[in-house]
Order: sequence, then C-alpha cells, then structure tokens
Amino acid sequence: MESQLHQLIHRPLIPAADNFTPRERTPWGGTKIARHYKKWLNLPENQIIGESWEISGHPSFPNRFQFNINDNLVNFTLPQLLQQFSDAILGKNIAKKFKNQIPLLVKIVDSADNLSIQVHPDDHYPRLKSGEMGKTEAWYILAAEPDAGIYLGLQPMVTRNEFEKALHQGADISQLLNFVPVKPGEIYFIPAGTIHAIGKGITLLEPQQTSETTYRVWDWNRLYGPDGQLSTTGKPRQLQIEDSMVVINFDRTRGQAFIDEIKGKPQLIFDDDGNTIHLLLNTSHFVIEKIVLKSPKPLFVHKEDFLVALTAIKGRLKLVCPDEPTFKPIIPCGQSVLIPANLTDFEMQAIEKEPVELIKVFYPTGK
Repeated sequence: MESQLHQLIHRPLIPAADNFTPRERTPWGGTKIARHYKKWLNLPENQIIGESWEISGHPSFPNRFQFNINDNLVNFTLPQLLQQFSDAILGKNIAKKFKNQIPLLVKIVDSADNLSIQVHPDDHYPRLKSGEMGKTEAWYILAAEPDAGIYLGLQPMVTRNEFEKALHQGADISQLLNFVPVKPGEIYFIPAGTIHAIGKGITLLEPQQTSETTYRVWDWNRLYGPDGQLSTTGKPRQLQIEDSMVVINFDRTRGQAFIDEIKGKPQLIFDDDGNTIHLLLNTSHFVIEKIVLKSPKPLFVHKEDFLVALTAIKGRLKLVCPDEPTFKPIIPCGQSVLIPANLTDFEMQAIEKEPVELIKVFYPTGK
C-alpha cells in the first residue's frame, strides 16, 4: 500500500472541505462559509461556521484525505502523511528546517460579530507549548459589509500604563486601537506582537504560521452559555492578560503610519492574455500571491521543490498534471489544494466564463 500511496502524493492533494471549528470555539461566527464558500457541500444555509481550517497540519484540526487504494477508501490526516512522505510533500529543505512539520496554516474566517481583541507571540516566546510556533498571520479580505473594519495596533498617544489601567478598569479597549475600514481585495500583514481583532461583518482568508496560540486581551464584556451562544446568565471567555502584556509590542509604529506599513501593495508579476499573478505579500514566514484566470487558455505553473497551498476564492477551475493527464480534478470556490513539493509542473484552467481567483501561499525557502 505504501508504494501506491507514494504514487498518489505525486499529484495535487485535495483535503476534505469541511474542516470546521465547533461553534463554542468561535461563537462570533457567521453563515457565509456555508451559504457561499462551501455552498456546494449542501450545508444548511443557517449553519454558523467561524473558521474553516483549509490547509492545516496542526494537531487540533488537521487536514483529512481519502485515497482509493485497491478499490478501498483509506483515510489519512496530513500529519500522518508527513510522517512517511515529508520530503515529497514539503520539500527537503522545509522538511529539515521544520522537523517534518508544515509551517503554514490557512483558514477562512467569517465574523458575524467582533472577535476578541487579542495578540499572538513570536517564535521566541518562552511560554510557548513544546513544538508550537509563534503566530504571525495575514488577512486577505474576501467580503465586507458596509462600514465593517478591523482593529489593528495602538493609537499614537496610548502608553503602556494607560492601556494596562484601562484593562483593569474594564474599559472599552477598542477605543485605544486603530479602526480600519476594509474592502474586498485588500490584504494586511499582522506580525506577532500586534494587538488586533477582526470586526463584525467580514469574511477573510488567513494565512499564518502553524499555531493556535492566542492571548485574549478583552472580549467586549460578553457572556456565553455552554453552547457558545450569548447569554446574560453565562460566563465570560478566559482572558490571558499577563501573557498579553508581555507579548504586545508597545514600541511598534503607531496610528496611520503603522497601517500604511502593514497594508499590502499588490505588484503585478505575470500577465498572459488575461491570466495574471499579483504578489500580495513577501515576508519571512510566507509569500502570498493572487492568481486570476480570465482567459480560457491554461496557466502553466513551474515551481521549485517546495509545497504550495492554493485556495479558490471565486469561480471553478480544473487542475491538469502533465505526468497524469487523466487526473483533472475540478476545484470549486472555497476548496483548497496542496501542491506537493515533488509536483513541479501543473496547469490551471478556468472552466466557465466567470473569472477564477485563487490565493497561493508558500514558505519562502530562501529566507
């Protein structure tokens, strides 16, 4: 079976599309993932989903794969595949650097209500769990209701003492942060140590390091029942104020200068008869590109020996592998795909008149 499985991981790896967090974990979740991005799964339209872990090797919510081997359906998680085939999937350099762990995690996040105001540590924080990375992330805005926005960084005149005093007094911490109205197509880089929150009415794609370490600073004084719903007789979610005050970078650039610094500035790097690629972010933790397919002609992709994560955010496309011309999976909006390191050549093609949009994420092997 191992030899047959080894052949199967030389093609695009398509994980199960329903890798959702439970409602009690993300009580602020909305219905757009079920109604739009996963509509083809025929979920109840009112199903509340806060997060879909699209690409994940994290033990909390790892990707699940199913392979047909000798007419038997065999299930594997991504960590199980990496135990056997880390070089083939990740690439030798990445597998060695991260000890056979995938360094990337990609989510779709949908907020019907404000998320808690929070902060994440970097890789060097001494209180990280063993084997856990820090959490630097990015937000690509997929949809935003009128006047929706995000909370990013501290306002210019807020001192550490003033911030800590407001916390202990139970004040509205959001008033001390920059509120940034957003619109679809924008991308923001969120370095570890940045205090932040996703505001209500936003759907976004979140590439990040493989980590779930989050320190809640403030949660809008909300109370929740055991089912994850707001309740006047419920309990507040746990805060991590001690860790937060250590992790928040109070020396960082403030105000509009900070927003200008972390907002992505897309650069056109490829254009072939309507098929385009824009570089959105190039950081030490991940590179993010946006691919648009407007032409019926295929887009040929050649890459080096490293893993690529693709998420379709608009339209449907077909993937074609030259070495396996009969394997032509159709990728709908809201589906993610892992292109393993050992698959260096493949094609993408729009299959309808509607343009196709994808977000491509990979680890920068040269950094």
